[in-house]
Amino acid sequence: MFVARSQCCAPVTNSLKISRSFAVPWRQFFDKLKADKLKVKDKPLDDDHKRYSDDEWHWMPTGESDIQNQATVTFLSRTLKKEKLVAIKTISKFGFRTHENAYLLGPIAVFPKTVLSWRVPMPDDITPESLELFFMLQPKLDLLIVGVGDREDVDAVRHRLMPAFKREQLAYEILPTEEAIPTFNFLNGVDNRYVAAALYPPANIHVSAKENSATMLQLSGRFEEFSTPDCHFHMLDSPQPIMTVCEKIWGYTDEAVHAMKAITALREEKLKMREEQLEHKILKDKEERQNAIVASAEKRRLQAEQELEDQRKEWKKLSMKKDSNNNDGNKIDDK
Repeated sequence: MFVARSQCCAPVTNSLKISRSFAVPWRQFFDKLKADKLKVKDKPLDDDHKRYSDDEWHWMPTGESDIQNQATVTFLSRTLKKEKLVAIKTISKFGFRTHENAYLLGPIAVFPKTVLSWRVPMPDDITPESLELFFMLQPKLDLLIVGVGDREDVDAVRHRLMPAFKREQLAYEILPTEEAIPTFNFLNGVDNRYVAAALYPPANIHVSAKENSATMLQLSGRFEEFSTPDCHFHMLDSPQPIMTVCEKIWGYTDEAVHAMKAITALREEKLKMREEQLEHKILKDKEERQNAIVASAEKRRLQAEQELEDQRKEWKKLSMKKDSNNNDGNKIDDK
């Protein structure tokens, strides 16, 4: 009877703290049940595991990688700078510029942490012999990216290089240089692939005014302050930022000074043009207002003349009707 009662009460009292007013045999009995229960389970490692064994709450240990409800953002430029990797930032008809603002003249061979000059005079000279350096590398490259310059040169270069790539069993991508650069940057900086790129500057490249302004804003470090950089150097409010941008592009040379003078003259010309446009707009608005006033006065005059003419016609009708009535009355009197 005692055992049956204790089993019935155990689920209820197991989660409760035993009161000191209970008799000693009762406390000893429940302590014995608790000890037997702990023997069945694994030996707890720490206090948290003890709480888990007592079923006070469900607890699961987590590691440093078990992070919930958080988002991470990776900046390619910071990754490249931290790991000292190479990335191409801008391109022109004459060469390339890395993310460290180092200018590279002519065709280049780009590796994850090294850049070499690639002696290829023309896209027609991109042959298997010109890529012999990449074929000799050990360990073998995961991917070789060939930037042939313009899009119209892709088919001819692919026709010349495909047999060599198949013979060497090397993965490759033959693209226009403008598309090859972001492909290399992503695979090198984000995907951490063992890649290399052979890049030839394009002969035909078009840079819009918006792209040029965006590049200048980015070089000056003030790109985030303007959402629509569609004007030439409108973000530079003083000569010092202009000089800073020129020095970053041309270095501390006379070209930077000449460029600063040209930009300053451009700003003054643009300011003068803007003032002329504003003055022209003011005169145009004034003329339109005067024309509107004259047109409104003419309209009111015409309306007044029309109303007067209508009144005269109405008076004439009334007069004729009155005369007709008088004549009819005279005829009746004569009869």
